[in-house]
Amino acid sequence: MSECLNNDVSINPACTMESTAANVHFPRNISDQGCGDDEDDEDESDEGLEAPPMKKKRCRKRPKSRSSAAEMLDFLQSYSEKREKVEEEKLKIVKEMKQEKKEFFDKFLNYLEKKQ
Repeated sequence: MSECLNNDVSINPACTMESTAANVHFPRNISDQGCGDDEDDEDESDEGLEAPPMKKKRCRKRPKSRSSAAEMLDFLQSYSEKREKVEEEKLKIVKEMKQEKKEFFDKFLNYLEKKQ
């Protein structure tokens, strides 16, 4: 930053930023107008105060699941049994529909044969 400013003391930045976490600078109090030019009297008091060190934010860990491996196995087993029952019911319905369709076409063909 000093390379950009050429050590010009007349430049008073509102805030500075660094890429490292150790060099954290907080913005100075800026008036409601959004201009920091009229704060020369506050600069003297701000120089003695340093910004408090920022703590790194910790990521929240996912809560551990309350189910054990045995409970998970029981769940998977019951789920697979339910799926098998559903598949059996679907198969039963499909067979019934096929049988009804076969009976319908048999009756229809018999009717056509008698009509001729």
